[in-house]
Amino acid sequence: MKEPTMFEGFKKQKLELLGNFNHALKLSRDIGDKDVEARLHNMVERLKSHVFSIAVAGEFSTGKSTLINALLGDTILPTALKACTAVVTKIRAVQNEEQPMISVLYKKSGRRTASLDELGSILTFDRADEDDETLEAEILVQRGTILDQGIEIVDTPGVNDPEARGEQVTLSYLPKADAIIYLTHAARSFKESEITFIKDRIAHEDSQRVIFAVNACDLIEDEEDWEDLRERGESVLPAHFAQNPKLFISAINALDEKKQSESKQSQELEPLEFELTQLILRERGEKEILRYRELLQLLILQLHRNLNGQIKDISLDQTLLERKVHRLGEAIGHLEKEKSKVTKTLQDSYLGFDQLMSQKVNQAISTLESGLDALSSKSKSGESRKDVRYLAEQNVSDHMKRTLTSLQSELRSRQDQISKRLSQSLQAALGEADLMIEPSSSTEIMRLHHIDFRDLVVVNTKQVEEDVEVRERVPFAVTEESVFMGGLGAMIGAAMLGPLGFWAGMMMGGSFGSMGSNYRTVTKKMREYFTVQTVETRQIASTCRERLVNTKEVALRQLEDKTTLDTLQVFDHKIAEYRNTINRLNTPTKNEVDKQARKAELEAQLQNLLPLLPQS
Repeated sequence: MKEPTMFEGFKKQKLELLGNFNHALKLSRDIGDKDVEARLHNMVERLKSHVFSIAVAGEFSTGKSTLINALLGDTILPTALKACTAVVTKIRAVQNEEQPMISVLYKKSGRRTASLDELGSILTFDRADEDDETLEAEILVQRGTILDQGIEIVDTPGVNDPEARGEQVTLSYLPKADAIIYLTHAARSFKESEITFIKDRIAHEDSQRVIFAVNACDLIEDEEDWEDLRERGESVLPAHFAQNPKLFISAINALDEKKQSESKQSQELEPLEFELTQLILRERGEKEILRYRELLQLLILQLHRNLNGQIKDISLDQTLLERKVHRLGEAIGHLEKEKSKVTKTLQDSYLGFDQLMSQKVNQAISTLESGLDALSSKSKSGESRKDVRYLAEQNVSDHMKRTLTSLQSELRSRQDQISKRLSQSLQAALGEADLMIEPSSSTEIMRLHHIDFRDLVVVNTKQVEEDVEVRERVPFAVTEESVFMGGLGAMIGAAMLGPLGFWAGMMMGGSFGSMGSNYRTVTKKMREYFTVQTVETRQIASTCRERLVNTKEVALRQLEDKTTLDTLQVFDHKIAEYRNTINRLNTPTKNEVDKQARKAELEAQLQNLLPLLPQS
């Protein structure tokens, strides 16, 4: 990733935006608009701390850690980890006064520092205090790597973890990543278990952010083998991955090449680094710039409107002042009505959403029953209990994985639709209310095409601060990536705790990501369903249905509650703003000299604001 040719434009736009935000922030302080000042401060902090997240995923022993070391040009991560890790490891460059260090978050003892020598045992749970589960590791490295471009690399557990904990953790992280490198090994590239994972466990919404990389290609010598390798990469992947990059690398050779190079460059990794840069800048960078520009416009326009309003208010006689107070009251009434209307629409949307999800659960259980009935027939025909039990366990496990991924994908898609409609409704309602107060100040409601519901919530509440507080208190909790990650966590959390283990997953999702400490107990209990020669189809299907329904209901309840709360906060904030204006207008007026001095001060501040106003 070469900064002058790829990241220069993005960094220039980001610095320009930060300059405009800081200029607006200073003006808001001079004007004394505490509300806009707080929102601008939140935006500045978000923009300054923004990083692109690259997740490296794949089965164990494909070379994920070696690839990350190669991207960094140094041996940072231990390699050849045992298949019992369930730890996401984040690597980023130090910022400001930070020093290189390793920070590990434990379930009981909280966050502690560790040495590089200790990292291998920490990530593999190879230590005495196994009951104090490792939740996350973060490694801060010296500057001078690709991480300097505002990138964070995330090493995820192998997706073929025999205890399934690692795969569950990986699945919970992939939707948050800006880019995903799925790594496979040249000697066994795109084998059946990998294709199953890619097809059934990577949601369509995430598919465009995936780059496929085949590692250990230095082992391939024969040209015919090379052709087979290339052909396999094109032929076995699901159709919707047809256009995704498929690259062939040797991570170990690339690491050696970078270690021997003073410039830390590697021809081996140039195609991968190029594709990564294009992906994160195209899919994330450009959209982030547009969003922040529109957010700045929204806040600048609010400052402009507030200033103009105060200047006009100074000159109002008693009749006009009373008329404006009346219009403010009408605008409050309009917002109260719109709040009730939008809340009712939300309730109806989630009711329909629930019915759709219930249909999907019923279809999934019907398919499961058919499969188990077939196994029961095999059992009656004389096949051994061990074989039938294994097949039944596998059938339930695989089917529930696919079902939960499907429900998770539907959850995200439908919530996105609801959020888009909410964004449009809120922008229209707030704009109409403003025009009721100052009908001559604008001829149309401003449409902000790239701002979504989450942005309106952030602008109108202290949501960012609340999210940070939650993340500090509960690891893997709600993030600003989406207003519905809490509910989504219930679905993702349920996805991979082994056959019939989704009850523990539902509990995990409901508590925002605790790492499933009851896994072994649940798995042991699950085996009780297969202690007889015949597969108990109805009993198993009934249990699966109950736990899927519970998971669905937890997720939807969290989604509806949080979305409704955030929507009400947007309306309540605007109503509070209007009531504050009424109180200001009803405050006894100052003498004429003071009024004119205040007017001159406000007009000067308005002139300082004009260069930041949108041009159209």
